[in-house]
Amino acid sequence: MQIVENAHSKVVLIADDTQTIRAIVRTSLKAIGFKEFYEVTNGVEAKQLLEVKSIDLIICDWEMPEMNGLEVLKAMRGMEKHKDTPFVMLTGNANADLVNQSILLGISGFVVKPFQPQALCEKIASVFPSETPKEES
Repeated sequence: MQIVENAHSKVVLIADDTQTIRAIVRTSLKAIGFKEFYEVTNGVEAKQLLEVKSIDLIICDWEMPEMNGLEVLKAMRGMEKHKDTPFVMLTGNANADLVNQSILLGISGFVVKPFQPQALCEKIASVFPSETPKEES
């Protein structure tokens, strides 16, 4: 399984209105070294948390009450401190319009539900560039 360097020091926001999905995401990320999590059940709570906390990774459901994942992504990209924060969208709805809008807003990746924990971890690892300097030969 791919490892995210310094995962133990990164803060993750999990935004999903389904408790079971939040638990699967949290458990999966703990398996690859993440330790600090915030969990919210809707997009408004996610936006409010992003306004006051430093977050290193957002994993957000597309369909949530009050504010959907695309709206959270748009709000987050408008915040100076989160304009480059990795954002992975969880969705059961992989329509082209959603994908295109998300790409224009700078999404880091998608994970289509239902998903295997390993697939989620691989996607998360892929959004973090290696933080280890390459040795010159």
